Amino acid sequence: MIVAPDFEPDARALLQKKKNLRLMKKLSPPAREDEMDIRSVTGGVLVQSKDMRDPKELSQIESKVVTERPPSRDEMRAMAFGWKVSNT
Repeated sequence: MIVAPDFEPDARALLQKKKNLRLMKKLSPPAREDEMDIRSVTGGVLVQSKDMRDPKELSQIESKVVTERPPSRDEMRAMAFGWKVSNT
């Protein structure tokens, strides 16, 4: 069984020739605010509510800095990258 978001026509044609192989298209349902995000971690599981915030909110972070030294431009870029990676 192969599960994927989609299959290219050439790949589908090739894979359909295989014996006892099933192709399944994975559909991602839209997230609901009340859904829980469940991830496995060493020794257990992490269960937390999904982060439904808009990634565009990151641009507003500069007005919320509470440290003595505000982050540099490079640090802000690194935080923006980390935000995008962790929320995808």
